[in-house]
Amino acid sequence: MTSFRGCAWCCAALVVACAAEGESLYLGGSGGGAFLATTSTGESGCLGIAREAYPVPAHLLLLVDRSGSFNDPPQKWAAMTYALKSFIGSPSAAGIRVGLNFFPWTADESYAPQWCQYAHYQDLDVPLAALPDNEAAMVAAIDTTTPSGMTPTFGALKGTLLSAMSYKDEHVGDGVAVVLTTDGEPNYCTAEENSIVSIAELAELALSYNGVRTYVVAVGDADVAALTPIALAGGTEQVFDVTSNTDALTAALSAIKLDAVDCEFAMPPAPEGETLDLGHVNVTYYAGGAGEGETIPHVEDGAACGTEPGWYYRDTTIVLCPATCDAVQADAAARVEIVFGCTTIVK
Repeated sequence: MTSFRGCAWCCAALVVACAAEGESLYLGGSGGGAFLATTSTGESGCLGIAREAYPVPAHLLLLVDRSGSFNDPPQKWAAMTYALKSFIGSPSAAGIRVGLNFFPWTADESYAPQWCQYAHYQDLDVPLAALPDNEAAMVAAIDTTTPSGMTPTFGALKGTLLSAMSYKDEHVGDGVAVVLTTDGEPNYCTAEENSIVSIAELAELALSYNGVRTYVVAVGDADVAALTPIALAGGTEQVFDVTSNTDALTAALSAIKLDAVDCEFAMPPAPEGETLDLGHVNVTYYAGGAGEGETIPHVEDGAACGTEPGWYYRDTTIVLCPATCDAVQADAAARVEIVFGCTTIVK
């Protein structure tokens, strides 16, 4: 059984293509729309072929606070940068695409009037590229950066999210997320831009537009409760709290890397000339990798998940709801199957 990028539960999930009588997996192809040569006589009698489902590739854009508060004490910045470089150079990060942005936009305080302008943050300090090839560029950027200035979170997050959304538009099936790491609440900009509510709205818009998520990591003296609405609006449930131990940032980033992909599955490609019928897709979870399996119901979107098992579409990517995701991640032998051809079971 194959594992994905060190993820213990992500065994090579089989995708079983099946069709009930009179139904087909793919519609609109030149061959009459039937993906299978054989159909069954009922919804429970699925027959077909097995294909492999892969978790979506991970792309993380790190948005790192470098405000002057990191100079008090100086060890805080040293611990932060050490943790960042430890994550970037870790074997577990190899293969994912990572980019980097610092805020404020420049440590040169003569440019302070421009710190809040989001356009400055759309051009990343280090563009998204795969590790370890991107490690040298990221380490160089970190080593040549010194803390200075204020905390213009609104403009920094807006510009960075716009960059991430544009990238996601070009890589529809991939998982793209922004990781906001900060030691304090927003300041320096207008009252509206310093509002957590306004910043959370940015994260919510990116998530609803094309599925770009926003993670929040609180370091130093950050108020975890104050930052939580940003994480909730960005679809990531909670702030990663490393305020008592900045060294724990490495572990937090590793956890974010796994969370960003482990509960999302890319849809296998349709045969040439065929179109996928999203009304005939089901997700089955096998606890412990065996047994009858539990068919997880489909819900409209992430907001409809609640606390119950479920899954939903983000474009054509299958995303597990938090309750199902938590169960699967806690099960080292879990198997997830995507079953095609039978009418979707809905909540």
